[in-house]
Amino acid sequence: MTATPVDPELVVGLIDKYMRMLGLHGEGPVVEVRDNLGSRWLGRTTYKGGRIWIEIQARAISNPATLEKVLAHEMVHYADMSTLDGNQITLLKFGIGDFEHGAKFWELAEIVNREMGDGYVGEKSDPSYELGENTRPFFVVAERVQVGRDRYRVGWRWSAKRTPAIDAIIDELVAKGAVLFESTDERFLGGTKMRKGEYGRSLCREGSKLEADLEEILKTAE
Repeated sequence: MTATPVDPELVVGLIDKYMRMLGLHGEGPVVEVRDNLGSRWLGRTTYKGGRIWIEIQARAISNPATLEKVLAHEMVHYADMSTLDGNQITLLKFGIGDFEHGAKFWELAEIVNREMGDGYVGEKSDPSYELGENTRPFFVVAERVQVGRDRYRVGWRWSAKRTPAIDAIIDELVAKGAVLFESTDERFLGGTKMRKGEYGRSLCREGSKLEADLEEILKTAE
């Protein structure tokens, strides 16, 4: 997992825009770009170190329109979180409380939507988002999985990094004929992630392009 401060020139105008739109004052949130492989979120707002932080996935910043929509949504969360009292903030630090999409969030979202257009800030990702491609390499293990007496399927699992626990899993699989390789292909990120003590894997749909691609990789171990 990596964390990189956002270039101020990239987002400072947008932060100022939504601060004014939502009637906010002060220094605003801390904003970071994160590159969390396999993550389902594009933006999130959290409280840490006495400040409210907005985190945006790296793949959401390559398109200006997408960046603004994600940031607008998180600025509504920021405005909502800014109204919390000390007790609520204390609970939030421990993950207690529902401050996601309650009545106050939608009241603030309506302020943005009146100016930016109906539905500009919604609850989930917009189908219009244009996301950048993943460029961060990760580790994938391809394997043949027995699913019947004489029947096998092609499967895989992945990990963002190698640790002693992950290496133990990899060594065990490779000894059985699996193949370890590095990839940036986002298709694999939708599969099972390798974790200590867990041995699940994802199976390719039979006849799929993904199955054919992994079959080619598995041939290198034959």
